[in-house]
Amino acid sequence: MAVIRQLCLNIPVLFLLDALFGMNGIIWTQLTAEKSAAAPAAL
Repeated sequence: MAVIRQLCLNIPVLFLLDALFGMNGIIWTQLTAEKSAAAPAAL
């Protein structure tokens, strides 16, 4: 699960949120990736 989060979620979300929100986007990347990975894991 950690590999999926890092490769498939964290890196693309990092670039997306950085482009949209700058430094605040970088800060929120980890939380966003964790919540996105937790949703399918809960099912």
